[in-house]
Order: sequence, then structure tokens, then C-alpha cells
Amino acid sequence: MSRLKKTHIYLIAAGAGLGLLALMVLIMAVLMKEDPVKRQKQIQMVTLLAPPPPPKVDEPPPPPEEEQPEEKIDEPQDEPIVSSAPEPAAIGVLGGTFDPVHRGHLAMAETALRLLALERVVLLPTAIPPHKSVPGLTPAAHREAMLRLALEGRPGLELSTLELETGEVCYTIDSLRLLREGPPRCNPVFVLGTDSLAEIETWHEHQALLREFD
Repeated sequence: MSRLKKTHIYLIAAGAGLGLLALMVLIMAVLMKEDPVKRQKQIQMVTLLAPPPPPKVDEPPPPPEEEQPEEKIDEPQDEPIVSSAPEPAAIGVLGGTFDPVHRGHLAMAETALRLLALERVVLLPTAIPPHKSVPGLTPAAHREAMLRLALEGRPGLELSTLELETGEVCYTIDSLRLLREGPPRCNPVFVLGTDSLAEIETWHEHQALLREFD
């Protein structure tokens, strides 16, 4: 029995893990049959030599939740302001002395009204012709009265006394600019006969006239 005691002490000092625990159980079973005092000391020695319990491993903390990116809400953009003002009306302008007014004038005005899809055609008698002298020119009041009579019953044709009211020399380009600015604003379309077109280079600012107006 003494040889067994020495043997189990050496084995306890060298053992480890599960084999050591099994050997400890065997030794404690043998000691149960010995002296109670020695048995208690042997048990204390076995307890001291027993391997310590494995350290407690803390569980890793759960991974942090990923923050969801905030959904970007597109702010409404201001829509461009579109002007609701109507386009200026296209009107024909036929100037001359109208001394006297005749069917050729009226036919030219009505043809331009129809072919160019104009809103109306304005007949613009001049007070004093700027590019040529006209001996014995009929007074402005009489020419105005003749035009009013000639335009009766002809829808789309109108009379303008813009130049007659000045009583002075007026240039076509200045009159067209005044009509364009209004009121009401409009888009003047220059109407003239072939005889006037042949002399256009003698007119005041004729290049600007042809450039600015159709």
C-alpha cells in the first residue's frame, strides 16, 4: 500500500487535464480505506494540486448596429416663371399720301392681310411727304375723310392718323417704331408698292428700316 501511495503522488504531480482528474478520483477512492486523518490531509493535497478552473471568457459584445443613411428627400425646385403675356400682334402698315386713295391701295392691303395672316392692316397717310414735294397736295383733313369712306365695309383694314396729327414731316422708320411700342404693342410688317420699293434707297435710314421690320 505504501508503494501505491508514492506512485499516486508522483502521478498527481505530473498529470494534467482529463487524465489527472481521472487519477484523482482513483486516489481518493483508495484513501477512503485509510486513516481518516491522513485521508483528510491527502484530500487537501489533491485539492491544492488540482488544476484551476479555466478562466471565464467574456462573450464579445454584439457588433454595433450600422446606422442607416437618412433618405435624402429632394426639395421641390422652383419652376421657371413663364410669362403668360401674349405675343404682340402682327399688323401690316401701308403708308403714303393717299391723294387720292384708290382701289390699288385697298387691293394691296387686303392681299397682305390674307397672304401674311396679319391681324389687321393699318393705312398710314403722311402729313407732308419727306422724300418728295407734291405740289397741290390735298389737305390732310380731306384725305383722312376719303380714307374713312373707302375703308367702310372692309374688315381688317384700319386708318391711323399718327402722322397726320403732327402736321409735320414724319419718317416711316420713326412711325413704325412708335407703333411697335404701342400702346398696344405690336409687330409692324412694312407693306409698300413696287413704285416705292424702287426708291427705297432714298428713304431716311432705309437700311435700318429693312433690317428692323419685315
